[in-house]
Amino acid sequence: MSQLINFDNYKVPKSTGKRATIVSSFVDALDNANRVIEVDDAFKIALEVLSKNNPNKTLFSLNEAAEQLTVGDEFIRRRIKLGKIKATYLGDKPLINIVELARIITEGV
Repeated sequence: MSQLINFDNYKVPKSTGKRATIVSSFVDALDNANRVIEVDDAFKIALEVLSKNNPNKTLFSLNEAAEQLTVGDEFIRRRIKLGKIKATYLGDKPLINIVELARIITEGV
């Protein structure tokens, strides 16, 4: 049974107001034709990509989250301990929500 997740009406968490500049090519960078995307838009894009690449998945183990972020699982573990990454615990096993992953991709840790 396949179920699509609809994020159209999802409220984007308050961000720090940072902007992400996306350069489509080196030539565009030289021509100052950069497109600036608001953090809210980048968050929605990251969330959409994560949900399409991982259908029906909302919680990620440390190994899965580390793979999505291309870092080591120990990096994730330390950031959870420092409080920079929010984790949901199932027993003693920490799990990372897909929304938290999108926030990390957008704003960093």
